Formats: sequence, structure tokens, C-alpha cells
Amino acid sequence: HECLSRARRIFASLNDKLALAEVDETRARVFLKEKKNAEAEKAARLSVRGLENSDRPSLLAESLKRHGIALARLGNYSDALTAFRRSVHLLQEIDSLTRAAEAALAAFQELDERLAIKGAITTSGKPLDEEVFLLEHELIKHALENAQGKRFSLLTRARFLSHKCRGGQTAC
Repeated sequence: HECLSRARRIFASLNDKLALAEVDETRARVFLKEKKNAEAEKAARLSVRGLENSDRPSLLAESLKRHGIALARLGNYSDALTAFRRSVHLLQEIDSLTRAAEAALAAFQELDERLAIKGAITTSGKPLDEEVFLLEHELIKHALENAQGKRFSLLTRARFLSHKCRGGQTAC
């Protein structure tokens, strides 16, 4: 942590917002590994904020994924789903479909038990189960377009989760 804190201070003093955001994303990764989810959320949020207006959508998508993971682990499921969706969307826009599928898989892994919550409303105003359906649909669509190796296993998992959720079970 000392090295990352020092790097953060240096880049802040140089007003290097991009490097500062990259350090914050790395800090978020470390905090997540250490199960320090509140610190991870703050670092990821700072990273996202620093990258919002940059020309680095790939880095922003990675920070959004980390932010989604931290939010989910803190119990902020609606905000987590929003972060994951933004990450997937950005990666799809830059044709990084493998990484988009990885971000969607991270959403499934982190929100697994909460994906079938009925009646919950997301920050977009849509029910959580509708947001989950749209995310699943996007993942399946892109997995079908690029079905090979790792992506095929993601498709299989997405189909399994989709059928499990549609089967009326309370948790996927």
C-alpha cells in the first residue's frame, strides 16, 4: 500500500489524472483481494471519476467492473448492476467482446444470489429482474456471435442461469 499511496501522491501533485486513475484502479484490485470492500469501492469510484472524460474506454470499463465488484460485495446490488452494464456496454462499443463477456461473467459471479430478486428497482427505474434479463440477453447474443473456447463456456453458464431464473426459483 505504501508504494501505491506514494505513486498516488506523486501523480496528484503532477495533476496526471490518467495515471492517478490507473493507480486508483490498482488500489481497488488490492483492496478487493484483501477483502477491504469499502476501501475498494472508494478507490474504484475515484478511478471511474478520473477516467469518465478520458479517451480510454478500455480502462474506464475495467474500473467500472472493479467498482461493480466492490459495490456488490457491499450489498449495493442495483448500483453494482449499473456499473457492470456500463462496463459491458463500453467494451462492446470498442469491439472487445471477450472482455465484455468477462465483465458480464463477473456480474453473474458477484450478483449470483441476487439476480432473481423480484420487485427490486434499479437506479434506471427498471425492475432488477428486467435489467438482469437485458444483461443476459446481451451476453448470449455476443456469445453466439463469437462462440468459441472461453466464450462458449460463458454462454453455457448464461443459459443455465437464464433457465434457472426463468424457472421461478428465488435465487440463480
